[in-house]
Amino acid sequence: IKDIRHAVLALLKFCRRAGFTDYRPDEVEIPRNARNQEKHILQPEDLAVLFASDRTTYQGREVFDPNIYAYRFVVLTGLRPGENAFLRVEDIEGNVAHIRGSLNADGEITTGKNANALRDVTLYPLAMEQVKRQLLLTGRRAGPLWGITRQDTFREQWYRYCAHNGLPHITPYELRHTFVSIAQDLPEGQLKQLVGHSRNMDTRGTYAHEVQGQRQRTAANLEKIFAELLASCG
Repeated sequence: IKDIRHAVLALLKFCRRAGFTDYRPDEVEIPRNARNQEKHILQPEDLAVLFASDRTTYQGREVFDPNIYAYRFVVLTGLRPGENAFLRVEDIEGNVAHIRGSLNADGEITTGKNANALRDVTLYPLAMEQVKRQLLLTGRRAGPLWGITRQDTFREQWYRYCAHNGLPHITPYELRHTFVSIAQDLPEGQLKQLVGHSRNMDTRGTYAHEVQGQRQRTAANLEKIFAELLASCG
């Protein structure tokens, strides 16, 4: 089923590039009752390492990993790798991250995976701390927040960090799965809006619109969840 879906999406991507259509098939999804490939996530003890170590290996030497805050940010927010790569300094207003696009695996800028991908995410203190540390590190006032230019390069750097710190070999996208697994006890509407799923995805879909103050309540809930988790395994 995955191969058929990939073939359909690849054909439609070719048609969009050729100018035959601008259609993006949000509804071409794998049935919920299909057997799923096992997903891997970071367990609590792995998260303790991620938030304790900023070291990696480069050319045989132990060095500071300049992507450390980007790794942590994905776990804390559940952004897709492409959304995280595209995020710009200007997209952070106060404690709100405006998700306005995505950098795909081919280095192309897109409007995201589905109609709900463009969204605002309120950053709770732990997530906001990663942004502040990144800005202190780079001094950047505009442009890409994390300085990610290619997803494949970022992925290899993440794998190198995992190997250096004894973490399981999971993909950057599985950092998003880690977030969803940790945040799964959030009310269903909060979780769906956070991760930008279309309503037919299996994130406990909802048609509800955002209620005033909902993003602030979601942020407060996430701060509590992650603070308790990291405290318990620290």
